[in-house]
Amino acid sequence: MGIRQQLQAKKGYGPILVAGDSDGDAWMLRDFADTSVGLIVNRMKKGEIGADSKLAAEQLGQPQARFILQGRDESTGLMLPDEKSLKYGKSERKLLA
Repeated sequence: MGIRQQLQAKKGYGPILVAGDSDGDAWMLRDFADTSVGLIVNRMKKGEIGADSKLAAEQLGQPQARFILQGRDESTGLMLPDEKSLKYGKSERKLLA
């Protein structure tokens, strides 16, 4: 609601970049026609954010990808230099749940 009231209503456009990592962010990632990039911190979740993550995985390597994934090491909280993430207690990085 804040984005619609503060940015879209006052400026006339939606956000260029949106980032999220959970189902609560999924709608924000896809609701604005002006959004060029939806950055998803890849927590390998299912649900709404999982659907967006799947779209991101399908768009890997495309120059105009709408969604992109950011890998993360759940043990350290640090971002990884690719799309795959490392779940807490695991030793192999994965792309999707």
